[in-house]
Amino acid sequence: IIVAWWEMRSGYEEIYGQRLDADGTVRWLTNGRPICTALGRKSYLTGLSDGQGGAYFAWSDNRNPASQDDIYVQRILPTGLPAWTANGVVVAVSDDHDLAPDLVRANDGGVFVCWANWDPSLGSLIRAQRFSSAGVAQWATAGLEVSTARGYNPSRGYMEPDGADGIILTWSQDRTTQIDVMAQRVAGAGTALWRAGGVRVTNIPTDVWVQGAIADGLGGVMLCWRSDHLVGTDDLFAQRLDADGHALWGADGVPICTASGDQGDPQLTLSADGSLVVGWGDQRTSTRDVYVQRLEPSTGAWGFPEPVLDGVADVPADEGGRVKVNWRGGERDVAWLAQTTHYSIWRATTAVPAKAAVILTSAAAVGPDFKGEAWLVAEGFYWEWLTNQPAARLEGYSYAAATLNDSLSTGTHWHQFQVLAHTADPFVFWPSAVDSGYSVDNLPPDAPTALNVHYGSGNQLSWQPVEAVDLLGYRVHRGDEPDFVPAPGNLVAMVGETTWSDGSGGYGAHYAVAAQDVSGNTSAFSRPSAISNVPVGDALRTLVLHPGVPNPFNPSTTLAFELPRSAAVSLVIVDAAGRRVRTLLSAVPLDRGRHQASWDGRDDAGRGAAAGLYFAHLEADGSSASRRLMLLK
Repeated sequence: IIVAWWEMRSGYEEIYGQRLDADGTVRWLTNGRPICTALGRKSYLTGLSDGQGGAYFAWSDNRNPASQDDIYVQRILPTGLPAWTANGVVVAVSDDHDLAPDLVRANDGGVFVCWANWDPSLGSLIRAQRFSSAGVAQWATAGLEVSTARGYNPSRGYMEPDGADGIILTWSQDRTTQIDVMAQRVAGAGTALWRAGGVRVTNIPTDVWVQGAIADGLGGVMLCWRSDHLVGTDDLFAQRLDADGHALWGADGVPICTASGDQGDPQLTLSADGSLVVGWGDQRTSTRDVYVQRLEPSTGAWGFPEPVLDGVADVPADEGGRVKVNWRGGERDVAWLAQTTHYSIWRATTAVPAKAAVILTSAAAVGPDFKGEAWLVAEGFYWEWLTNQPAARLEGYSYAAATLNDSLSTGTHWHQFQVLAHTADPFVFWPSAVDSGYSVDNLPPDAPTALNVHYGSGNQLSWQPVEAVDLLGYRVHRGDEPDFVPAPGNLVAMVGETTWSDGSGGYGAHYAVAAQDVSGNTSAFSRPSAISNVPVGDALRTLVLHPGVPNPFNPSTTLAFELPRSAAVSLVIVDAAGRRVRTLLSAVPLDRGRHQASWDGRDDAGRGAAAGLYFAHLEADGSSASRRLMLLK
């Protein structure tokens, strides 16, 4: 931080400055470096960062015996040394009193200065000047005359950047029977952009004094004034002007506070969402207290009248194409202040509407019974109207909004949404902040059925097609064991047909096939239900019982097994306690090779077995094998 002050170190008023780093260490000389040590009275000291580690300071100074108070400005380097003429550069010299300077940094690193030029016999004017970063005045010698009519009540000017290398100034000015708030926008070249002499911000039959201003970040300005026209004590009011000088918060602004007693000394700041936050001293009681208020940016309404988006989230367990837009009603959707009549939901799109007639100039046209198509123009895109919902004094609201594209594994398709709270006055509505989300297809396709493998010179796989409009294709995995786990490392093919030839699989290959949709959802894996042309020879040396297909199952599963030699075979189903449930084969003589048997989920008496864990137990030629089975109901 760089801080400056005036003091009587040498027996007369001087200005000193000091720089502190982030941990509070003093960076310049003990007790500061001098900014101005010229003789004369100093007043109205103000400062501003120069954006390069230094600072600008301006003040009123009567060092010149030939004139009254004059305005001086100085640029201080990060080292604390002056960048310009010692003791400052004079902004304007006149026989009048030049008072109350204000500063705004210019885009080129220079600075704008405005001040009040007061002649006790003629009244006050607001003037402005621009300096380069080298301290050279850019406009006329005496500065630009911003207010063209003098007033007998001196008023200071408040200056804010317009976002386009210009400034917006506000001040109070005498009129025929009252004092009004005025405003003017000045381009960087020194040309007034609004009405000659400025635009009248207030027209209240009393004296109105501007108390502060702040840029709105969109080329306009928010300003605050005090007036006693309501109850005879000073109250605070606010107005917002756009970049063309049009009032956005009603003809005479909006009240910040109209409580009994005087309100004054406001301080203004802009919050991250663009709303105006004002703090002030208040004498509504026997003590002077500090109060604070928020004014939302679109209409200047106090508090939080706008809806608050709680999120935009995918609708789960669907085929995609929708998101949930969730919001809370603002402070005007409550029983004691039921101003909100309905909400409108909007989705951003870059698609140009097919019919120009549906492009609205304002959301004021979207009443509670609005039907049809509607788009609002935004910067670089459109807001497309989706629907209305009536305000019901609820804690929260939700709407399943359609999306234009689902997000895929190849990229996320974000969609932006906004909710507007409407009132009985069609021109009073409050927009929420913008939030975004995306939809995804959460449902996998069905698993392929009837997977057949014919071994030979290039193993031939075939299966039944899966009916799914968003089907991408089929994943084919190959492993060394019958019950291998499909994984990315054993994926051997992604095919769009229902057949595939594996030229390198061989007789020892085992397969699993799944369907996959365009969103990346994968079905359950299917194992072979039929195998043909499997050779038997020396390679087949042990009894093999393959896993049930499917497993878990309902209502039936198929058990394939392989015999190393001809033998009498028994295959039984037992429950978890080891009790026999069903005999599938009882000492049946079978040849060497591959065989299979099916269990329909019933016991030997033909009754349906209970859901649960079972075991298939195979015995042949003194060897045995078992497999776990899970029956679902």
